[in-house]
Amino acid sequence: MTVFQELSSLKSDPPPSPKAFPLLLTTPIPTIRSFFILYTSSLRYSTTTTLLNDRSFLKTSPGGPPTPKSVMISDLDLRDLHRNAFLTSLEDLRAQLLVEPYDKIEVEAIIKEMREEEREWTGMIPVEDVEEARRAVGYVNYTSNPDATVNLQSN
Repeated sequence: MTVFQELSSLKSDPPPSPKAFPLLLTTPIPTIRSFFILYTSSLRYSTTTTLLNDRSFLKTSPGGPPTPKSVMISDLDLRDLHRNAFLTSLEDLRAQLLVEPYDKIEVEAIIKEMREEEREWTGMIPVEDVEEARRAVGYVNYTSNPDATVNLQSN
């Protein structure tokens, strides 16, 4: 099971014990962050071609339509915001679960926010890439060393 599978498996009603969150509670934050970064850093953009889903979505600004570079930078910045919001929520969840009994309403709200941020982040990339990344993350060997590289080789 991966961190994201564990998050997805949680129902709206949190389990009675923090032991139900082993990966969310023990996987180092830098490692989880690297899961997000791994996909983003693998993106390849071309400044010579542009793919538009529908011309009606082309937004114009006073200087004309946005350049491919400005769209890419904006897209990457938005991804980073969703990633950071997810990680902040994870830190909040960990803090809440350290207190027993924890505040059930607060934990439910945090889990809902984490799910939403993951949906927003994954909603920005093709479904096939999301599935490939989730499969790959299932094979990640992580370490407590935040400077360690992520190994995507299967065990």
